[in-house]
Amino acid sequence: MMNDPVSTSFPVVPFGTITYVSDGTVSWTRTGTSNPNIGESLSFVFDGDGSVFSAVMLIAPKLADAPASPFNQANPIQLCQTGEDVFVSPPIVANGKWGFTVSFLVPGDSTGTNTVTADPSFYFLPDPELSVGPGTVDNP
Repeated sequence: MMNDPVSTSFPVVPFGTITYVSDGTVSWTRTGTSNPNIGESLSFVFDGDGSVFSAVMLIAPKLADAPASPFNQANPIQLCQTGEDVFVSPPIVANGKWGFTVSFLVPGDSTGTNTVTADPSFYFLPDPELSVGPGTVDNP
């Protein structure tokens, strides 16, 4: 099931792929930019067992002078679904360096008769980094 897609008027840049399997294993691969710019939005591709229903990001600054979030939203930051298993962040509005996590839900299997045949699965990707702007070195 896909959330309502959002029309974006800002550039969307590939950022990373989150791979997950039903045993709870989650991994992160940087598959796009390592230093996005203000005004860009980041796309996350989810690759795993089942389709992702919703995803949120929690973010915290890693530099003393960085704002609490690089986005115009505070935690939790809702990632908007723009395609099957592709989610996009809000546009970036600040320079700095942040650590973040992504938590997401894969619903249980359904028989098509409103009967769930498996429990939903919740996944957690810990601690990748996001660097924006000059003077920020990214360590994926």
